[in-house]
Amino acid sequence: MAFPHKSRMAQTLGSVLRERRKSRGLTQQAIAASLGVTRAAVGQWEAGTHEPSTDNLIAVCRLLDLDVSRAVEGEISGAFADAFHEVQRRLAPVKENFERNDTIGAFDLIKKELENVVSNGPLADAAKIPFFLTQAADEDFDFLIIQPNFAEAPRPSKLVGKNEAYCFRVYGDKLYPKYECGALAYADPASLPQLNDYVLLRTTMNKTFYGADNKRELIANVCIMGRYVGDTATSIDILQHNPSNILRLSVNEGTRIDRICDPTELVAY
Repeated sequence: MAFPHKSRMAQTLGSVLRERRKSRGLTQQAIAASLGVTRAAVGQWEAGTHEPSTDNLIAVCRLLDLDVSRAVEGEISGAFADAFHEVQRRLAPVKENFERNDTIGAFDLIKKELENVVSNGPLADAAKIPFFLTQAADEDFDFLIIQPNFAEAPRPSKLVGKNEAYCFRVYGDKLYPKYECGALAYADPASLPQLNDYVLLRTTMNKTFYGADNKRELIANVCIMGRYVGDTATSIDILQHNPSNILRLSVNEGTRIDRICDPTELVAY
């Protein structure tokens, strides 16, 4: 990895670290605690008076979701953003497999492309997040989530430490243009949904189906995705589009309501 002249690197890197930390709402003390260094050390990095060691440079860039090479050149560009868009691009052809009813071929392609990005791409050494396969459902439901997790996807820094969080692909056009069919989405079950958040209601119903080879048995959880617009003691109101419709769904014991993280929270810089 080629770095610019040290003194210029320290000054350039310092401004990147400071701006990125503030944009994430983090204090110098929070950064220091996460890295096991002093607050003064973080302040010196940001001021450009001292340089972080190689290990600390890699660690702080990982914590702030910065690409190391770009950060030392003064660019605020995250490795996650690059990987996120690369995954979206690589998985775009998978929709065609599903339209040809080549389910097994689609699943195999998804796994291959995810492995290419998370194992060989910019996030090869970064944190990963479980990726759940999804499949189109019947008219009564949006889609099925197949467990256990099938592969791994890039984990955004905002979901580091969120052990229940997962990544999945949206199916159908009921939430277009917010989410296109095939778009990547991240769910954080530990985050309490607020009104107008997008949520994934995971019902207590499961479906069992087999791959095209009739050998691979898959257990799928029936899901409904929409915008959380109201609730009662026993139900939740979900807004969908195309056509615009509010579904009042009974919330039984065991039903999960997972908050969907807005992609702009995770990717926009």
